[in-house]
Amino acid sequence: MYHDGNLDISNSGNENATLTLNGTIYVTGDLTIATTRQNFTLNLNKQTIYCNSSTEKYAIDVGPHKPTIIGSGCIIAVGDVYFAPKGDVGSPDDFVFIMSVTGTVTLQPSGTFYGAIAGKVEVEEKSGLNASITWTSYEGEGIDFPIGQGEMMVLSYTIR
Repeated sequence: MYHDGNLDISNSGNENATLTLNGTIYVTGDLTIATTRQNFTLNLNKQTIYCNSSTEKYAIDVGPHKPTIIGSGCIIAVGDVYFAPKGDVGSPDDFVFIMSVTGTVTLQPSGTFYGAIAGKVEVEEKSGLNASITWTSYEGEGIDFPIGQGEMMVLSYTIR
């Protein structure tokens, strides 16, 4: 789905509603998910949400009314990402990848987050929760990432 401009994904009032992605969502403006008080479940279903917005506020704002996120998938924005869903995100078998290309990912977990975060990351703790990021080795998981001795560095370039 391609959407030119801002997009709000919310529940119009259906109890126990679930939105299952069946393809990539590409948004050129700001994307807000769960801006109404009606909670719902968002099943990423191995799909990608991409937001090409570098607004001064969050390009992608997940919350503030706490949707439940299930399934593997990617959430990527050019600008900042605020990610505060309800409960656990993913599972040991369903990983979520979150990335801000030029901004910051602000993670405010209310449960366990299973996945990876790329870019500048801030973890905000809620009252009574001990938020932390625990690194788990990818060795033996079938991920083709260079490991070994020596110094690693990331090189970037622009093709013209």
